[in-house]
Amino acid sequence: HLAAVDAKVRFVSFEPLLGPVGHVDLSSVAWVIVGGESGPRARPVRKAWIDAIRKNCRASDVPFFFKQWGAAGFNADPSDPTMEKGHPSYAKGGCQLDGEVYREMPSLQMKG
Repeated sequence: HLAAVDAKVRFVSFEPLLGPVGHVDLSSVAWVIVGGESGPRARPVRKAWIDAIRKNCRASDVPFFFKQWGAAGFNADPSDPTMEKGHPSYAKGGCQLDGEVYREMPSLQMKG
């Protein structure tokens, strides 16, 4: 259905990411956003789920934006500096994956 939408940017937001999503056809998608749930009753996000989506984005040449882990306890890297409120890339629970911040943005040209 998303492929049929006449939009400048078709995107999928996997947030809050509450489980593995498996392979998703991204052929008509220009951008993917991923984020963990935040708040007092936040459920955990797993690095393997995020990594699988990032890998799918790479294989499909789709920009990947990782918004946040949601809570410090969910972050795979307890020394992630983006957990600190003063950090320029601060996000709830941090936003680094394997030492990198992924803030990729889409082109304004539609795919597919």
